[in-house]
Amino acid sequence: MNQKWRHSSESLTRAAIGLAAILGLTVLLSAVGCRGLSDFLDKYLVLSQKHWGFSGSALVIYKDEVLIQKGYGWADQEFRQKNGSETKFFVGSVTKQFTALAVLLLEEDGRLKLDDPITKHIAELPQQDAANITVHHLLSHTSGLYNYTDDSEVMLLRTTPVALNEIIEEVKSRALRFKPGTRFEYSNTNYVLLGEIIERVSRQSYEAFLHHRILKPLGMLSSGYGRRDMAVPRRASGYTMEESGHLTNAPAARFSMLHSAGALYTTTNDLEKWYGLLARGDGLGSGPIQKMLTPYAGHYGYGFWLERKDGHRHAFHAGFIDGYYSRIDWWPDNGLFVAVLANDDEAPVPRIANGLASIVFGERPITPEVRKSIQLPVEALVPYAGLFTDSASNGLSVTLIDRTLQLQFSMQPPKQLVPEAADTFFVGTDNNQRVIYQRDLNDSIVGLDLFDTQAWGSFKKQVIRHSDLQSEPIAGRCDSVPSLSQYVGTYELRSRFADGTDKLVMEVSLSDNQLCASLPGTSHIILQHIENHRFGHQLSGFSITFEPKSDSKPQKCRVVLGNARINGVLISR
Repeated sequence: MNQKWRHSSESLTRAAIGLAAILGLTVLLSAVGCRGLSDFLDKYLVLSQKHWGFSGSALVIYKDEVLIQKGYGWADQEFRQKNGSETKFFVGSVTKQFTALAVLLLEEDGRLKLDDPITKHIAELPQQDAANITVHHLLSHTSGLYNYTDDSEVMLLRTTPVALNEIIEEVKSRALRFKPGTRFEYSNTNYVLLGEIIERVSRQSYEAFLHHRILKPLGMLSSGYGRRDMAVPRRASGYTMEESGHLTNAPAARFSMLHSAGALYTTTNDLEKWYGLLARGDGLGSGPIQKMLTPYAGHYGYGFWLERKDGHRHAFHAGFIDGYYSRIDWWPDNGLFVAVLANDDEAPVPRIANGLASIVFGERPITPEVRKSIQLPVEALVPYAGLFTDSASNGLSVTLIDRTLQLQFSMQPPKQLVPEAADTFFVGTDNNQRVIYQRDLNDSIVGLDLFDTQAWGSFKKQVIRHSDLQSEPIAGRCDSVPSLSQYVGTYELRSRFADGTDKLVMEVSLSDNQLCASLPGTSHIILQHIENHRFGHQLSGFSITFEPKSDSKPQKCRVVLGNARINGVLISR
């Protein structure tokens, strides 16, 4: 059972009621003062750690006063090292703020213009398409360029180094999704190309330019560009949830894959200095910041999502990468800055950040709801497994693994579903999220509703069941199931994205007379026999076709994941 939600009903009730009583006094905080407010924030984060599994560091600044800057949980569970304000976290797409500022500094230097066509700086891009894309289009996600991280092969190979020219070649092979400037579509491709432009215009590496022009002048000396081949002192280890419901070390994603779209690490101490730049222009001036806060299509500026709450501006951005989840929220008109950095990618970081802001604004935050789990026999769980889609063709799956149900959206980590009542489940790592199944007049499950109580409201998503996922491997659909032992071994996967400095290997093994496959840093998945020498995993859309040699022993294989096709060669048994 997942340790994050294994609590007695009584203790959870006491914790929730106790905090609710405390937070009910937030209307009196003006009399209590900032010290009292800091205590409320700390109590909320302690509760988030205990019942939502939050592990990380938080920073809250209000009217230039630091209300809280503190770590919670373990930076390294094995060595029992605690998180703190100097712990370093990879921040994923929060990197885009720094990339946007770097481009605007080069504009101030007169070395580029925002209306420059990107072909002026990256000449090898196809002129007929890219000539109509400007630097501004990249910054505002209005270029129409395909998002290369939507490619399933990119995600599969994210633990191997990827050369930037390979990404550029992939961009060149894709048609524009729409005419530049006509609409918004978030794309990591935009910010990777901005990193390339920064390097060519400045004649420095992206990493060096950020260090010398932004991080060092601001005194952000504990921030930098992530590298898997270099030790980073005081770096938090990244954790994710296994299908069994237990935390494990997350895959070590290579930052060359994300580059200027998501490769930075930082600390809450350094983000205090970042706030000084945002709010006051410390060190670099406020001119570029105002451009970053100008909304364009899709409520996006440069490196920030932008909205108005009760007439006040709100700028924010989240960042997700294997093992880490971060978010920065800034209310320029109110003088409030919130940063939450986590080294558990299952933690509900946006909810926690919104809760901290709610406390400062004198509102009652969303707290963990009281849930009591029940035990259901495995045969009762089987009907809940299936593939589901909504009206917009967005898909999710529920699968039964190791006697637990796992809910998973495409390209996201699975979430363990805990039974609360018949047809009702809650998410183990965030018990404010619920799943309620729908049945027809014949008592058959036909869909499910998703509920998620957010700090700023709630949503309900309707999905329709269209097929089943079995808890056991699918029976072979050919005349005879081949001997599984002949496929066991280590296969080297060779991709158009890999630069050759590291090998990506896939292990094929036997477990309880079932064929399994795994990649470095990932749990194994059970392969279902489809036909002849082809096996697959219905949940992930992953399949392997083995190519036998003349002696019936496989020498090669072909891996399919979504639209990706990757060849593999047997290198050892």
